[in-house]
Amino acid sequence: MVYGGIVGGVSRYFRILRRAIESQEKTIAAQAEYMKAQSTVLQDFERLNNIMKHVLDTVSDPAALQREQAYKERVDRDANALVDETARGFIALIGSALPYIPADERMNLIHAADLPSASKETLKDLAEAASYARLLSGISVSRITIADGARVVISDPLFPPKESQEGT
Repeated sequence: MVYGGIVGGVSRYFRILRRAIESQEKTIAAQAEYMKAQSTVLQDFERLNNIMKHVLDTVSDPAALQREQAYKERVDRDANALVDETARGFIALIGSALPYIPADERMNLIHAADLPSASKETLKDLAEAASYARLLSGISVSRITIADGARVVISDPLFPPKESQEGT
């Protein structure tokens, strides 16, 4: 009988120990599931945090200022190119009209004009090369090359219209 009590006590001890191990196994599995869920939540928060950082960087003052400066530089560059092109056309137009202005008045008009110094120098060169001609009295042909390679042609001779000689 003594052996039966010992075997029964050991058997009961092993059952208690087995239940404790099964209980710990379930607890560990539940904790693993909880930690897995927490990891997913943490990853979601990290993604959300990165998105918010990206949004804040995009709309922050330095980023907006940088975009505005780049836009201003592009607009200024395009406007300067358009102004330069228009100025070259204007100088060519003025240069073609110089032969019709008396030589003594040309330099006064050029000095009085509100133009950049390079444009004034080009007009001075054109004025010096142009020969004065009265309207419809005929002028000589002059070809002058401006610094940027554009050519200005001061008109072919203009002659007054011939009168028809009817009846002769």
